[in-house]
Amino acid sequence: MKFFLVALFSLLVSNMVSAQELQSWNEPMRSELIKMVKKAPKKGRVATFDMDGTMISESPTYEIALFTKKYSKADIKSKDDLVKALVALTKDENYKKYVDEYFADNKAKVYQPMLELVEYLKANDFKVILCTASEEYFAQVAAKTSLPMFDDVIGTNMSVRVNEYEGKVQNLKEAGYQPMFAFGNSAGDYEMMEYATKKSYLVIHDHKASGEYAKPEQYVSECKDKGFGTINISDWTTIFQ
Repeated sequence: MKFFLVALFSLLVSNMVSAQELQSWNEPMRSELIKMVKKAPKKGRVATFDMDGTMISESPTYEIALFTKKYSKADIKSKDDLVKALVALTKDENYKKYVDEYFADNKAKVYQPMLELVEYLKANDFKVILCTASEEYFAQVAAKTSLPMFDDVIGTNMSVRVNEYEGKVQNLKEAGYQPMFAFGNSAGDYEMMEYATKKSYLVIHDHKASGEYAKPEQYVSECKDKGFGTINISDWTTIFQ
């Protein structure tokens, strides 16, 4: 009888702890994620996350785009112009100084629910990796100031790869990682999401009131075709940290 009561108490405490996890998530998404993590194999617990639009806001635009427009003297009218200006900036001898200065004055808007998810995965013995198309030093400083909980940060060497649709998987392979779970928010993350061994989710920006809105119907349809799960911003009780 004593053993039974101890076991029952342990189960109740376990359920109480679980109930406190992912507090900024609505049901049934919250329970789906908890169940997925609890059933995950013990070996190979690695989860990868894109940065802009997945962990931090990209409204009105990418963080690195705001940075580039601030420090570049180029006339930026298109995405190609932006990439060229950024590549040129990375070759400037003051580039790292600019990045440090930028993040001393600017902190990214972090999605509170995704922060909770990262911490929940870490608490369940996952190694969590931030994998982004943003330039590698920029990504490291961004993570240090806004997302310090990540175990590793993998950015992009702009002298080698500048195409957001390629490179993330290669970067992960070179670092020795293959994710069990992967999280992104756009077509630029599909390759990484397909590389995951178990499950991938796309963050669907479907919240017009906050400005976090970007082609939700298209992305939901593409995720259905590819077998990805979806996380709607409307699945959250709060958006920002």
